[in-house]
Amino acid sequence: APAFDEVFAVTRARVPVVKCVDRDSGLGVDVVVNNATAVENSTLLRRYAECDSRARHVILLVKVWAKRRGVGDAHAGTLSSYAHSLLTVFSLQQLGVLPVLELHPSQERNVPPPANPNERRLGLFALLTHHFAFLASGFDALAGCVAVRSGRVIPKAAWLRAAGRRKSPLGWRLSIEDPFEHVDSGMPHDLGDVLSERGDEKLRAEVARAVEALEQRDLGRLFEDIGGG
Repeated sequence: APAFDEVFAVTRARVPVVKCVDRDSGLGVDVVVNNATAVENSTLLRRYAECDSRARHVILLVKVWAKRRGVGDAHAGTLSSYAHSLLTVFSLQQLGVLPVLELHPSQERNVPPPANPNERRLGLFALLTHHFAFLASGFDALAGCVAVRSGRVIPKAAWLRAAGRRKSPLGWRLSIEDPFEHVDSGMPHDLGDVLSERGDEKLRAEVARAVEALEQRDLGRLFEDIGGG
């Protein structure tokens, strides 16, 4: 009998992918061919997770939240799991939990996190609360592009110039730089390109809902499964 269910191809994606669900575990699986960038992306996230064990847990919690709240599917006009992971890394960089890593280990010269004597005492709940509060009001998502590669927000005007665009729908939505297809690479990739207007509005609403749930210390509400993620 087949080992996978719900097998289908997404041929119009930026990188064509076959999606399926493992029958035994229920885990979703994406299969791509000859995509070196995806390997680099996964390696970079693993290296960040190895910097601080809390980072790995917060990234996983955010990905679970995104799936359960229906805002973790790039093909449905929201953000990919990878984009949510980068946003989480970026928010933890701002707090001083994670450093800025060089893209290639052979060139490793990590930029130390900002001095924050309290960050080592912060638990997962506090870090998760910080992440959603940061997304809600910690930076101007309409004016800047999140860049894990530098740990800074790139002005969208600079992104447009580097991408050779005079006009773009960047202004109304969240933008996230791909570390390996960055603004100085000659082929910049904004992971927010997949956001539809409806998807962007839903993401903002869910972030606001998450902030409220965490203020009430209601994890059941935070992770309530509405399906469709």
